[in-house]
Amino acid sequence: MKPARNVATLIERFFTDRLMRQRNVSAHTIGSYRDTFRLLFMFAQERLR
Repeated sequence: MKPARNVATLIERFFTDRLMRQRNVSAHTIGSYRDTFRLLFMFAQERLR
């Protein structure tokens, strides 16, 4: 796996775990955070190459 992909995966897992366990948010909220981070990482990858 690429290093950038590892960082993205780790951040996604961290927030998913935090949102589920510590904040007790809905699945829709978790999905929104997930999608937002995916868009951010795709943008950063294209922009910073």
